[in-house]
Amino acid sequence: RKGTTSGKKKPAGKKKQQKATKAPREKKAKAEERPAPEDEVCAEEPDEEELALGEEDESSASGEQEGQAAAKRRVAQPSKKARNVAAGDKEPEFLGEPVPADEARAKWPQRYQRGAPKRPEDEEDMKARVHYRSAMVDGVVYALGDDVYVMAGENEADYIGRITEFFEGVDKTSYFTCRWYFRPEDTVISRAKFVNDHTHDPKRVFLSEEKNDNPLDCIISKVKIIHVDPNMDPAAKAKLVARTDLYYDMSYTVAYSTFANIPSDTTENSGISTDADSENGAPVKTASLLDLYSGCGGMSTGLCLGSALAGLKLETKWAVDLNSFACKSLKYNHPKTEVRNEKAEDFLALLKEWAILCDKYVHSNDSDVAEPVEEEEDDEPLGKDEFVVEKLLEICYGGTGRKNGIHFKVQWKGYGPEEDTWEPIENLSDCPLKIKEFVQEGYRRNILPQPVSNFSSLSFLVPLQIV
Repeated sequence: RKGTTSGKKKPAGKKKQQKATKAPREKKAKAEERPAPEDEVCAEEPDEEELALGEEDESSASGEQEGQAAAKRRVAQPSKKARNVAAGDKEPEFLGEPVPADEARAKWPQRYQRGAPKRPEDEEDMKARVHYRSAMVDGVVYALGDDVYVMAGENEADYIGRITEFFEGVDKTSYFTCRWYFRPEDTVISRAKFVNDHTHDPKRVFLSEEKNDNPLDCIISKVKIIHVDPNMDPAAKAKLVARTDLYYDMSYTVAYSTFANIPSDTTENSGISTDADSENGAPVKTASLLDLYSGCGGMSTGLCLGSALAGLKLETKWAVDLNSFACKSLKYNHPKTEVRNEKAEDFLALLKEWAILCDKYVHSNDSDVAEPVEEEEDDEPLGKDEFVVEKLLEICYGGTGRKNGIHFKVQWKGYGPEEDTWEPIENLSDCPLKIKEFVQEGYRRNILPQPVSNFSSLSFLVPLQIV
């Protein structure tokens, strides 16, 4: 595509499209037909026992899929109740002045990032125009950190959540973000079998790290929820619980269907690695984790869970492994982790080159010299093996069948994703704006670890083999 318009324009002259040379693409060979077997033997028909086992497997698989759907279903339904304006009913509205832009961008950066590359499996973040600290719905004022009932779907109990954001979306719609509580029947407990007719306290809920954005008018009412220390004396606990609507003493991790105690001094730091912020604005001890030779991520996940109980919020930001199947499994369970399928030595070499690129395009005083300018149509025909760069998608160092050095995955203008190719940085010498755009966006998204002088905020996890 043409370079985007910036605040600075050159008085005259045309700028050529960002072009690059790449090796000619060869046509894919037709798939060879599989030779027919010499003797066609009918498969043995399954007996009744095998058919029954197959039906059980299908029912259990469908049950698991339903459980996963239930875990992700917590998105409130838009309000269908009519508001009588003549009787004084008001549309939901935000109150007070907006949160200052700098503060909002620092606290909720994902809401204000424009044009960030998204993977197909990533959930799209709703973009915001402005944030607020309070809102009024049906004459009731709500603030950040309030626990509320939220409208659910038809024939469903109202959801329970904690308000973490108020914002106006880019579509001019008013939204709030909820961090959800789970009732016992909404967790794996609902499928468990108990003896002696054991039941759960109807006032008990479990705090999770799951969040969703919902229209503002989905808020129903406030609910009083308190935290109870799991080690509290039973008599004192009963007295405390009697004066509240609901209480929680444990966290629930939906991805792993696990529970964990929440001591009083770590109420907001429970759970596995997430991007959740403390609602009350208090500073939270955080650290980022780089998992080399990660496998499926079991060791780093356990470390995150353990550190949460110790009051430290540990996030697995990056993971590296050579096994592609392990990388896919880790990415499926940790969609916010930057998972790289490559050799550890190539990854470490990439970090050195990435630091150089960041110094050139981000930290240097002349990093804004090559600002994009408004480009006009260029009638000059493309040369042989010359193509127009649409966007740079990924970066790597070397790799299978490639020489050592920086390579970019290129999306070509006028071609589909199946035509994306890896190109050495030397082939992109005519595309400095595209490289700068990728590096600056990657730096903001923290796609790779940055060099730090103090390693207290960065942890490395390297499994050791004991012989």
